[in-house]
Amino acid sequence: MKCRCVVLVLLAVGFGGCLFSYKSETTSSSVKPASAAKPAETKAVEKTPTQDDRIAELEARVSELSRQNSKLEMELWKVRDRYDQALKILDQHEIEVSVHPKLGLQVLWPPIAATVNAVDLEANIIILSAGKDDGVRPGCEFTIYRGDKYVGKVIVDDVEKDHCSGYSKKEMQAAPIEKGDQARTRW
Repeated sequence: MKCRCVVLVLLAVGFGGCLFSYKSETTSSSVKPASAAKPAETKAVEKTPTQDDRIAELEARVSELSRQNSKLEMELWKVRDRYDQALKILDQHEIEVSVHPKLGLQVLWPPIAATVNAVDLEANIIILSAGKDDGVRPGCEFTIYRGDKYVGKVIVDDVEKDHCSGYSKKEMQAAPIEKGDQARTRW
């Protein structure tokens, strides 16, 4: 005697599951006819068009994210290459770099000591006694002290053989810089 059975199978798909019906025919002498058995309350659920649309949408999203990932990997490679080149240049000039968790990238110039030789407060020009021979480069940042009291910061923008000049960072200044103040790249 032939009996038709509907078996529900759960198909796991990515972000959820969907049901589809599977029909099989079996032959068995012990199976009662459908009319004699209690009616089963099992209903077959088929994939809806919205589920198919969602799957297609997710596949498209995965494809787009894969393209973006490849692009970002290429950009990261370029940044790492520039970083390696920058480290080589810094090593040539004996300049150290550190990363502070709150302040970010910090350039640690070689330890250079100088004295403030002249100051023009109106033009914001400070001349220091250290120059190229001492390892000073444009961009060097000197901290200025008077005795043990912090006075301010000077950023070098012009370097000669035995002296340099720069400008004061007004927002970092505690007092006016004066001739004779001590300057150092590191304390």
